[in-house]
Amino acid sequence: VGGVASGMDTGDMSNAVPGTAWALVLTTLAAVLGLGVGLIIRHSAAAVTSVLVWALAVETLVRGMVPANVSRLLPFTAAHGLLGTRAAADTPETLAAALSNLGNAAVIGGWVAVMVGIGTALMIRKDA
Repeated sequence: VGGVASGMDTGDMSNAVPGTAWALVLTTLAAVLGLGVGLIIRHSAAAVTSVLVWALAVETLVRGMVPANVSRLLPFTAAHGLLGTRAAADTPETLAAALSNLGNAAVIGGWVAVMVGIGTALMIRKDA
């Protein structure tokens, strides 16, 4: 808003509304993914550390070792695709195998469902 008020060129804003909507979908799913990981790993610092290590190290290493058709099913790869950003490890093959926004949302939603399902099962088993 400040940039527009000062007369700054905004560039092409045609994707601003859909981009914001997909970002809201991602932040909602990321919060529920965090809940699922928190249910699995009861210690909050360990849960946060696990997600960060997965996002920053493990997934980057896995993306370099598996085919592009498999790496597009990883959660943070799908998050990059949902936001329309590129990861440092992107190659022409991974960009060609990229999913649509709806496909990326489905991949993240699948990971969320698995994490929350496992977390719920562990919580019920531990508390029973």
